[in-house]
Amino acid sequence: ILWASAGAVLGQKSAITGRRHLSTVICESQCHLYDIPAEPLRDIARQHQQNLKQFLRDPIDVASMLGRTQVFRNLSELELRKLAGYTMQLHYNRPHRTVVRQNKNDDYLYVLVRGNAVAVHTDPKTGQTSPRPLTPGTSFGEASLLLGDPATETVETTSATDWLRIHRQDFQLYMHHHPGIDERLIISYDLRRRLQKAERLWDWQEDGEVILRQMRRHWVILLRNSAVFLVLIGVLFGIDLLIDVLVTQPPLWQQFLFIFGIPVPVLLWVLLDYLNDYHIVTSRRVAHVEKVIFISDRRSSAPLDKIQDLQIKRTFWARTFGYGHLIIATAADEGQIVFDYLPEAGKVYDLITEEMDRAKIGAAVDNEETIRRQLQDRLHLGLEERLDRRALLETVPRVVSRRSLTSRLPLNRLLGLQKEEGNKLIWRKHWLGLLGAVLLPTGLLLALSLGLLFLIRGSFAGRFSAGVTIALGLITFMTLLVALFWWWWRWTDWRNDLYIVTDQRIEHIEKKPLWMDDDRMVLSLERVQNVEFRKPGPIAYMFNYGDVVIQTAAAEGRVVFSFVPEPDQVQADIFHRIENYRQMQAVARSKQRKSDFADWLAAYHQIVQEERERTSS
Repeated sequence: ILWASAGAVLGQKSAITGRRHLSTVICESQCHLYDIPAEPLRDIARQHQQNLKQFLRDPIDVASMLGRTQVFRNLSELELRKLAGYTMQLHYNRPHRTVVRQNKNDDYLYVLVRGNAVAVHTDPKTGQTSPRPLTPGTSFGEASLLLGDPATETVETTSATDWLRIHRQDFQLYMHHHPGIDERLIISYDLRRRLQKAERLWDWQEDGEVILRQMRRHWVILLRNSAVFLVLIGVLFGIDLLIDVLVTQPPLWQQFLFIFGIPVPVLLWVLLDYLNDYHIVTSRRVAHVEKVIFISDRRSSAPLDKIQDLQIKRTFWARTFGYGHLIIATAADEGQIVFDYLPEAGKVYDLITEEMDRAKIGAAVDNEETIRRQLQDRLHLGLEERLDRRALLETVPRVVSRRSLTSRLPLNRLLGLQKEEGNKLIWRKHWLGLLGAVLLPTGLLLALSLGLLFLIRGSFAGRFSAGVTIALGLITFMTLLVALFWWWWRWTDWRNDLYIVTDQRIEHIEKKPLWMDDDRMVLSLERVQNVEFRKPGPIAYMFNYGDVVIQTAAAEGRVVFSFVPEPDQVQADIFHRIENYRQMQAVARSKQRKSDFADWLAAYHQIVQEERERTSS
């Protein structure tokens, strides 16, 4: 059994020679096939007799070529043959074809099968180039395949070449269908460490978002907070000595329990509190996580492309013990993210700066690639062959973020606290907010209902005259109607307040019942600088609600989603929409700029052509 994928040619010998097919081809997934009739193919073969032998030669043994690469050397023969089904075959029929450009966002592993090429690395600081020849059997792009890293070299063909390449998403599908493969890949120690860090550690991570650095505060904070433990032991030890002198000496186990019974739990709580707080740098954002167990929870995040300024502050003690305070500023007037008591603050500063610069360089290279594509389309220059992006049409199974137990409560679904309508995500305030709003009118309704029942029962028992009963009944009934209206008003007021996130904007609606006030705030996702969520106290922590603060660069400063359920998930959903919006806007702007450029160049090309025709005439 052989597995084939995009680029493979099947049945060419039978079509040209007229012999029967020696194999049966079965599609295991959705396929696009190009069917070439045998007779025209034979006519072409007769006109190119000198190339007929090469055309009829044995096809590329994809599995064997993959097995010769360093990264796949530990895979079994069957695993290699199956991997061949996820591998594209490419042929470039001319030299000086650029296969990949340095710093271009790339997702491929390449294997050179036939022909020759050269790989050139350009040092970004010195501009010096380091060329190296590529011969058949050479592979490159392991980091791009496994992590989606930009290309580290520019590769150009020096002759006609055949290539194998595997897209990252196709390889993820392969690993999904064959668990345990990743552990047997032969890769560098550094790449293995980065691959382990790339695993999803947090629910809020986006697909493809890699944790670059995850740090706790410096150990001096743990030492400082542990001073409470030492003070408590000292106080209790002094009290124990005083009891020994003034009263009597209790048993040793009672003294030990008295001295350490309270301080040890306090020390454990301080340790857990220290271990829960993180400063995080990912490939897309910076985040600060602050959690106090059973009391509060807060996370502040800002996309890398929104960061405008980085500053390190160090005191004398900070320099002595090797920590610093990294202040990360965006265009928002408030809401700076502070990595306080950060160990190796200088290295983190350099890491964030490098990621920001790399994103800019990658965008510039992508722009250059888009220009080439636009010129090809508009001027019909035929600069390069058209290639499918991936070998397979299947999508990688999406990792679904883990929702808390509170989101599964029937009450949440019944009240519509969280719902999705088309491209809209809609939240209402937590049901505790509704409870607080209707508590007084509900209590009044219950009291009036009991009073009305008591009045009716007293009337039948002859305790009240007919006139008194009617008067009290009318007053109670009218008050009951007022209480019902009050309850309806508070319920409708709660239900009308909505927090909405779409693919392009954020909306905050506060609407009073009937024809009263109607306040709406709408802002573009592009204006969002950073997002923070807070669970402000033990009750909020227990019932999983809080505030989501959205900082903007506009005059209004910020938008607050108050009392929302699952604020951590709300923040993650907002960031997901921001990332998608940023990508769509970048593509749209890039296409528009390149289209304008191509229009100018096409006009120039037409003017030159007209001038040539006028001169020749």
